[in-house]
Amino acid sequence: MPLRRFLFPFVLAALLAAGPFPAAAGYREGMEAYRKGDAAAALKEFLPLAKTGNADSQVMVGQILLNGGSGVTRNQAEAMGWVRRAAEGGNRDAQVFLAQALLDGGFGLDKDPAAAGQWYERAARTGDRRAMTAYARMLLDGVGVRADPPAAVIWLEELAKAGDRPAHALLGTLALQGKGMRRDHAHAAEHLIEATRLGDAGSAFMLGQLYMRGAGVDQDQPYGIGLIRAAADSGHFQAMAVLAGLYANGEGLGRDEREAYRWITIVLNRGPGGELFYSASGVETQLRARLSSRQIETAQAEASRFVAAPFTPPPARP
Repeated sequence: MPLRRFLFPFVLAALLAAGPFPAAAGYREGMEAYRKGDAAAALKEFLPLAKTGNADSQVMVGQILLNGGSGVTRNQAEAMGWVRRAAEGGNRDAQVFLAQALLDGGFGLDKDPAAAGQWYERAARTGDRRAMTAYARMLLDGVGVRADPPAAVIWLEELAKAGDRPAHALLGTLALQGKGMRRDHAHAAEHLIEATRLGDAGSAFMLGQLYMRGAGVDQDQPYGIGLIRAAADSGHFQAMAVLAGLYANGEGLGRDEREAYRWITIVLNRGPGGELFYSASGVETQLRARLSSRQIETAQAEASRFVAAPFTPPPARP
């Protein structure tokens, strides 16, 4: 993962902001040179500031050395040294990037999940959403830290209060599993409803199943199918497989085995493999025995033309 991905948006935003620049004279000139693609000139401006301990300039020196450019040779070891100094100086972007590099063992660093957890926690305590999410996942899985699902839930709830879609989606899943909290379908539905409203197809898929069963919500089979279909239309392969099953069995829909075959074909041809692939293969075998060759060919042709659409949740249930 390039350093630019994490750090450049931050420093560019700082450059364009109306407020004061994060460093003394030289920072503006460095940013202007960087934007023009003159890495050597940018480095000449940032390096003196970085040596005085300015964390924002240290970030830029690290970024330039990691990416290289006109007149600058890439130097991964030196770049990560500056990133570490910026992290130690309190730059959250550097802290998050260093944590990810330590977690993955990237950019010349040895894998050190424990150190990664410490940097994520440090950035998380400043309110950085990336760090809060990553640290919560480490607490859930016990990677680099002692597993503590209830503590992970606390971090995720803070994110959810701020309208974070992935946090709502994960909290909904955890409430269904009873991990880190009491198993509660109604509580899960609350988070899944919000995540769906914010545009999460996976949450719509899970919420659709709750509405079909009446688990934690008033049963509403048509609405549940609508949620599952919206997820399938957006390219969610599990939703496609479930929708195929609904068509094959006529559950909540008119039985349409050719339409079921179309959806299952998309899963088999484009899906992620693994357990879902083997499950879909079994469904495909059963459907193939019931359809004519012409019906199969038509369904396969339609499947080949499938294009995922942006996820659009159906209107909220009254």
